[in-house]
Amino acid sequence: MSRLKASGRLIKWAVELGQYDVDYQPRTAQKAQALADFVTELSRDLKSPLATEEQGSKWMLHVHGSSNANNGGAGILIQGPNGVEIEVAARLSFPLTNNEAKYEALILELELAYEVGARDLEVFTDSQLIALQIEGTYETRERMMTSYKEIVQKLMSKFDKCSILQVPRTENDKADALSKFGATMDGIRDCRITVLVRERSALASRMEVQVISEVGSWKDEIIKYLVNNILPTDPVAAKRVKFRATRFTMFSGQLYKRTLDGSLLKCLDEERALYVMREIHEGSCGNHSGARSLAQEIIRQGYFWPTLVKDSKELVKKCESCQKYASLIQQPTTSMEPIKIACPFDQWVIDIVGPFPPAQAQKKFIIVAVEYFSKWVQAEAVAKISEREVINFIWKNIICRFGIPRILISDNGT
Repeated sequence: MSRLKASGRLIKWAVELGQYDVDYQPRTAQKAQALADFVTELSRDLKSPLATEEQGSKWMLHVHGSSNANNGGAGILIQGPNGVEIEVAARLSFPLTNNEAKYEALILELELAYEVGARDLEVFTDSQLIALQIEGTYETRERMMTSYKEIVQKLMSKFDKCSILQVPRTENDKADALSKFGATMDGIRDCRITVLVRERSALASRMEVQVISEVGSWKDEIIKYLVNNILPTDPVAAKRVKFRATRFTMFSGQLYKRTLDGSLLKCLDEERALYVMREIHEGSCGNHSGARSLAQEIIRQGYFWPTLVKDSKELVKKCESCQKYASLIQQPTTSMEPIKIACPFDQWVIDIVGPFPPAQAQKKFIIVAVEYFSKWVQAEAVAKISEREVINFIWKNIICRFGIPRILISDNGT
């Protein structure tokens, strides 16, 4: 009223409305909007037969109250005749205990039920304390509980018939959920909240079409030839397929490759081959071996594809753990020096190779000698490795043929 413009407008409106019998009444505290909504929705002409029938019908009320560290909540479920069902979630914006919250919820429920015209009530609560205190079985000693009990009994006297029964928590789950919802509505004033229930996800209304294209594999031409005897139209390609197919066979619908020892290796396409390589190289039992060891391990496990060695090298090169933690060569680099040789057959290197599968006379080892200057090779098969065999080899194959060498290099095993 301190602003002149505002006060002037108020005076003009007061003059204009003075001829009418208009009285200003301030809005009532809290529950007013909820009460107005219930009265608007459920009130009928009291003289009508339907209104008289509804007043005489039995109403069932479920109530629950809860509290937390900041405030409390009340959950109310009112079920009336003709399928009337009212759900109310109220926030109690003041500190209170859990029992006090239950009494507050019961009082609020009785007030709302009386406003909508209910006269015959059955109130259900899961609080044994509240039900037996109202019944008189339990004695109320605390001053707050006594005051709440008096208010409840005063409200119950307004009804023609009103009883309070204690039910298990499972039969009062709706009111319990409403009370918890009301307790969490921090900062929300009296209002009507619209609750929507969505039956289907938003993604369910979208139609997605996924196109799967099959990429050709190196096995297709061989399988077609082995199963249906179909060859490519190109003569060169057909000849190549026929030549390759001799090393493959079909077993239980799968393509296998024959090996020299008679075992079969299962043929894999590109996608499956990558999975097998990763599992063997870095899986739960993988040891991050090198490319050559990885390829040999894949063959030992019974798998094959044409680019096995190449793919193993590429995988090892791209493995992050192998690049970080592989052992490094600590020896410093030095420049290479040529081997100084005075004349032919002056310097020899000798070594033993084997054992091999037994040949004639049970010979399964080979003694090999290489001359450095001309790269001349002398070799002889022996049945066993002994000092006498090595001496005889040097005498017959080196000294008697080329003379006594100046240098004879060995790895001490010979």
